[in-house]
Amino acid sequence: MTNRERAEAFACFAAGIGLGAAAVLLTAPQSGSETRRLLLDKGVEGVTEVIGEERIEKGRQMYSRAGEVRDLARDVIGVAKRARQVMRPLETESNQE
Repeated sequence: MTNRERAEAFACFAAGIGLGAAAVLLTAPQSGSETRRLLLDKGVEGVTEVIGEERIEKGRQMYSRAGEVRDLARDVIGVAKRARQVMRPLETESNQE
């Protein structure tokens, strides 16, 4: 079997899986929300298998820390804006002298 034949066979196999999945979803005995929940759960399982729980946890930690950095940046910007408001009257007073 040549590489091209293997690629065609794999494409047919993948198409069959896709059509089978579509048929299952269309004829599923669950409601739409239950089917979506099932798909989400299976997707999470697949991602966990591929990526690994340790990397997923590291990603969650990084996401949390990024939120903390965002909040700190907002605080710094707020302090800078307030300092500018306080300094503005002083600047106009010194310019008038």
